[in-house]
Amino acid sequence: MFNPYYRYSPTPKITKPYAGPQPACCSNKNYLKFIRTHGCNASPINGKNKTYTLPKNVYVITMSSPGESVLVSSVIKDDIFQLYRGDKTLFNSDDKGSTLTPSANSLLKKYKSVKLLNHKPTMKMNDIYINFGDVQCNTTEPDATCKLFCFNKNKPHDEIECSPNLFDVNTGTHKKVTGIYLSEFIDMQGPGTYIVSVCREFSTRDQRLQKAARELSDENMGK
Repeated sequence: MFNPYYRYSPTPKITKPYAGPQPACCSNKNYLKFIRTHGCNASPINGKNKTYTLPKNVYVITMSSPGESVLVSSVIKDDIFQLYRGDKTLFNSDDKGSTLTPSANSLLKKYKSVKLLNHKPTMKMNDIYINFGDVQCNTTEPDATCKLFCFNKNKPHDEIECSPNLFDVNTGTHKKVTGIYLSEFIDMQGPGTYIVSVCREFSTRDQRLQKAARELSDENMGK
């Protein structure tokens, strides 16, 4: 059976490339990087939650809390891009702050299950396992495909779609991505603002670790 998930993605046109190794799918830090796929909270390692300290110039906006699913229509990506197309942002200070903008609050009234949290550079967050190879990704429905969507926050607001053969900034070559940690994915794609539309259900039954993951998320919400 033909699987559209394994369709080759052509070389994207990057007008203002990231200064690091080239190329990446949307390595330009002016690109908003919207990750839409399946996943879960990263599995613990050696009895501890896998966490990730965000590097310089990397912002991660999550749409759900640890232990929760993303129960929203896939068209939220289009609504978010339309928001940015109108020179709006989800968080204050051009998405560098922690306060939701009026536009974001209006969006949340439409998508009541969404919880937006901005993770900023040097902040430690729970790592997320993202799975572009999930069986549910094998669909011909364009609104259900698992992809990385890139939106240029600068005019003319061009868009790029990548899946699953992404460019790795560290090697300058294609890399087939199936299961990967968010931290590794960011290392591949470079700086910028990431929006993560991924389920974050727990992969462990350890109540102590689940509590610790939620506490870290609550701590970040206050920063």
